[in-house]
Amino acid sequence: MQEEIRTSDIDLFATKAVISQMNREREKKIEAVNDEICNKNVTLSNLDYEIAVKQSQLTKCEESISKLEQFQESVEKLKIYISSYLPLSPLIEEYANAVERGEDIEAGNSFRGLLNAIGKLLKFFKELIVNGLCWFPRLMRWNTSKGEVAPVFSDYHNEGYNYRLVAYRNLVTKEQYSVESIEKEITAENRIGTLKQLDQGIISRDVFVKEIQNKIKIFKR
Repeated sequence: MQEEIRTSDIDLFATKAVISQMNREREKKIEAVNDEICNKNVTLSNLDYEIAVKQSQLTKCEESISKLEQFQESVEKLKIYISSYLPLSPLIEEYANAVERGEDIEAGNSFRGLLNAIGKLLKFFKELIVNGLCWFPRLMRWNTSKGEVAPVFSDYHNEGYNYRLVAYRNLVTKEQYSVESIEKEITAENRIGTLKQLDQGIISRDVFVKEIQNKIKIFKR
């Protein structure tokens, strides 16, 4: 009888040991599954973050492309503008030289009622200040200690046959300066907005556009 009890105790102990081992293995499996789920959640979270970052970068890239297209459009318009005015370059140069020498500009024959070539150019660009005074700020400007200025001319009765330099006018403040106070700064070196300068600006803009396009291509890979 005692032998049977010992055998039964041993079986019970063995059974408990087996059950305990099975429980430990079960817990390990559950822990492994939980770790795997956790790792997958972390991976998914990282993936979501990377996708969000990429989408943000893509949005910025699309905005940059849109701005670049607008920039390219403005560059093309400027090219057309320069091309259209290239034939006028000698007349613009003639006008600038006359201003820098402080000379009157003979723009036509009032008796015959005819404007010469430079007269037609000035008529196209003329902007009235007050009756008898005009200027041509879109045609040529000079950079001086007073800021950017353009010459002011007398044009009595607005006939457009003869222009006499009487002052200079600031393009921003519209303040006027006497010819004597600023004439030494009205030189070819201080010209602003010449066709040559615009053309050089176009070249630099083209280089800039190509650099941006290359960066966009690399980003899209």
